[in-house]
Amino acid sequence: MMMMAHTATVAAMPGMKHQHDQTSSRKTSSGISAKQVFMNKRFYLHFKCKANLAKASDVIKAFGGQIEEFLDKTTVSYLLTDIPSEQWPPNGKDSTLQIGVNHAVKIMSFQNLINYCREYLISQSSSDEDEELKVQTTELRAPFIKFEDTRHKYAPSVRELPEWPEINLDAPLQPGQTIFGFNPAHANTTPTPSPKPTSAVWPSNNIHIKTRQQHTTQMMTPKASPATPNMHANQCRRMLRKNATHCELCGVRVAPEKLEEHIDSHEHTSNVENAKWGEVESVIDSLPSLDSLITRKRVQLTNLDEHQEFLCLHKVETISQMFLNSSK
Repeated sequence: MMMMAHTATVAAMPGMKHQHDQTSSRKTSSGISAKQVFMNKRFYLHFKCKANLAKASDVIKAFGGQIEEFLDKTTVSYLLTDIPSEQWPPNGKDSTLQIGVNHAVKIMSFQNLINYCREYLISQSSSDEDEELKVQTTELRAPFIKFEDTRHKYAPSVRELPEWPEINLDAPLQPGQTIFGFNPAHANTTPTPSPKPTSAVWPSNNIHIKTRQQHTTQMMTPKASPATPNMHANQCRRMLRKNATHCELCGVRVAPEKLEEHIDSHEHTSNVENAKWGEVESVIDSLPSLDSLITRKRVQLTNLDEHQEFLCLHKVETISQMFLNSSK
């Protein structure tokens, strides 16, 4: 007969209600911690095999009870043993088991402990999967903008838009105005000493990818010229110089009234069709498209979810195999 002379934690026992739990201190879906499942349960260990005794101690420590040094009927709830049930009283003659029967202490076999713990962990894993299935998700409605922390420390920030905004870089911005959705037709052509801030408007037009010629035309669109008869000549000249457009391809300044003439000129056309832009265009064409980037990101997220699911199942299988091996 062998007796444990140290304090440990108590294992699961037959007849007790299964609790959704893991061999850790985190809380289950019912709010019960793993180390509270067998709280206030006290066991006396009676083992003939030292290996089984060590395994039973390790399993019991994970579930949160206590092991008694002596077989006291006032404190011990269960007598855990590795002796086959055929040798239990009244058929067997083991004195320790007979004392347990006389004290009305419930006897539990080591094999029952292993079987219970294995089923317990499997049921816990299925309960975790059921909880994940209850999570409700909604699909974002396009158009939308989403900012996500790649380190996953902060929740993503999402803004769904009724319509995709158009960026207008040619708008004569005033304090409080924005480049999104500014309509030059409604711009105030008379200078005001204290302009009031205006709210941004989301237009219905989508952003189109323009060719280099179209983009150049947009960059050189002149601003409105708020010239009035009451202005002095110097003010008009300063405003014309301020509103003059700079052609980045040709490196010259172009007056607003000569913009179309400059675009159709031989010099500007030659710069647009220059072969030196071929290398730049080849680099742009070699970059992946937006659709391919989105598809690749979705595949990465799908693979990540599958990998996490595999790790969870592998963990359950490893723990279950440990209990199976301990029963041999």
